Amino acid sequence: MTNNQLHRRDFLKLVGAGAAAPALSPLMSLTEPLVPSAGEAGRRNPDRDKSTAELVEIMRRELEPLFAGREMALVFRRFADDGSESFSIQINENELYPVASAFKSFLALYYFMTFPPDEWNYTPGSLVYSTVVYSNNGTTGSLLHEVGLRVDGPGNAIEKFNDFLLNVMGLEHGLYSWNWPGRPTYGLTDPRFTPTEDRRVWIRTLSQSVSNVTTALDLAKGWEFISRASQNPRWSDPHFREAIRITREISAIPANDYRSPIEKVIYSGYIGKDGTLPLGDLAVGRVINDAGIVRVANGEYVISFMSTGENESTTQPALQKVIDCIRMYEEQFYPPGQIYITGQSHPLYEDGYNYGFVRRQNLELFSAPSEDAPRIDNPVRRNTVFGLMYLMQGALVRFLPVDDQWAKFVRDDNLDNVFTYTDWTFGFTEANWVTNPPKDIFIRISDLLVIGREHFEPIGYITGAEEGTDKFIFLDVPRRQLTLFEGTTAILKTPIVLNMAMTPRGRLYVNRVLITRNMPHYPCVPYTNFLHDGSNLNHEGYAIHGSPWHRWSETVTRRETLRRYSNGCINLPNWNRQIGDYNLPVDEFIFRWIGGFPDPAHECHHTRTNQPVRIYSANNLYQTVFEYTAPDSVRVRGGNWNDVLHAFDAKDIDAPESFFEPTLL
Repeated sequence: MTNNQLHRRDFLKLVGAGAAAPALSPLMSLTEPLVPSAGEAGRRNPDRDKSTAELVEIMRRELEPLFAGREMALVFRRFADDGSESFSIQINENELYPVASAFKSFLALYYFMTFPPDEWNYTPGSLVYSTVVYSNNGTTGSLLHEVGLRVDGPGNAIEKFNDFLLNVMGLEHGLYSWNWPGRPTYGLTDPRFTPTEDRRVWIRTLSQSVSNVTTALDLAKGWEFISRASQNPRWSDPHFREAIRITREISAIPANDYRSPIEKVIYSGYIGKDGTLPLGDLAVGRVINDAGIVRVANGEYVISFMSTGENESTTQPALQKVIDCIRMYEEQFYPPGQIYITGQSHPLYEDGYNYGFVRRQNLELFSAPSEDAPRIDNPVRRNTVFGLMYLMQGALVRFLPVDDQWAKFVRDDNLDNVFTYTDWTFGFTEANWVTNPPKDIFIRISDLLVIGREHFEPIGYITGAEEGTDKFIFLDVPRRQLTLFEGTTAILKTPIVLNMAMTPRGRLYVNRVLITRNMPHYPCVPYTNFLHDGSNLNHEGYAIHGSPWHRWSETVTRRETLRRYSNGCINLPNWNRQIGDYNLPVDEFIFRWIGGFPDPAHECHHTRTNQPVRIYSANNLYQTVFEYTAPDSVRVRGGNWNDVLHAFDAKDIDAPESFFEPTLL
């Protein structure tokens, strides 16, 4: 029959959403006024303008000491969705530095604006993909040549690209040459950018003539052209709009096993291109550049960072401070209280553990069940622009009720080290529990959406299959997809986030499960299913589990699943999907479909003894599955792996429309 249980974690976006909010279940409601109406929030007033100026001055004072005496430059701007500038901070913005590869996204836009859309090729292995995603210098020369052949008028390939930079994008600097051996641009130059004395790079007392130089201001202009494209007169041209969109999309794809300088300090939402040169390539020292766009709910930040003769010990703290400033600004003017988990809590159980999702972002923690008790810090994760906390919104807390107002946090076991010095990292803001770990932690029950134990009960067959039909899972690692099967029927294909290098491959199974798990630096991870393989994996900590930190409904698109990464676990969405007669969050559904949890009142861990659900994890499922015998119920009914793969191909991705929406990039 139809499942009409409470739909948890419906996120209500009240004002200024960059992405559409999911439809609310009729069981959900706003429990308290959190922010002004959209109209009130959108009006500008002198007091706000004054507070903006004051905050920007604070941000500037935080940033400038990190650049003082350093060969580093920054342009840091915020633009609202209507294209208006919220603020601008510039430091050493006109200093010339080697550009390295930081221009290559502009080359992609040059390609897309030159070629008609029916000739575009930006698939993996193409010239433009290799140039932007993998920063391949050889394909860069070939791409410059190929586009130059299609541009009318005099000039060589370098000069024509520079004409585009200057006359279309409005930049001041271009390439002098791209002398990559064996490529058609070898030996070509643009005399306008000859490395003259006034274009030398000066690093402290050293100077060097470098072929291709630019400024942080010029890189920022290029990204502003892309960020504010909707304000461009060309925006009415579908070709231009699509060229901008695909440039953004391809610039958001991460290279395998590589993170740019900005990607190292921000978790998601970055579109950009870095450019680095190792120590020894230039006499003036190492080059570390990165420039691009950071998406937030109500606008975009343009960040352009350049440096020469520095290393990560100076560049990374500076970039980290930029991200801190983004979070500072967003929390001031677009506070996270705008997003709230609504719904009516289940009555408290008196016979053991209760469970509840953290409703709000700014969760307060207490050392005793009293408003007057000393607070326990809940530090902010510094790599998130939306200010996720240590015990974050959407986390699933196991607790014992003290009374009808207070909940006592329950740890997983005696080895649990949350809220101790060993679980703090420099990725967090300060925490008073680093030096004084709390014995107990208390939370207001009103800050939790308490859920009933029916949310942990096992779910049988969605398809009405005969008893004994095998349940199994395909994990397509490169595509970041998880597909559930009952026999030869695919019942769910969901996007996931994983780690290409670390996520386990092979024939795996789920053995040990927890409703909520305190993982390193991530307390209260919902619906955790640990992976085993009967060998080494039994002693490692990889799991399929929920992941509220991704803010799936608000921020995750197809490209973001490629851009984001885990430490090897499979991160599941928490958006609701209709699966047979069930309309449930994906992480909950998979947990229960695999087998659920038999005694949530008294157990923290459960080890399954019945037939396990197999997970086939591979880079190429079309080859790998044939290394294993097909499940018994598939073979008994005359089927084989080919039948399963046919169903796998035919199954569409189960995700909300926002997941497929390219403009979220």
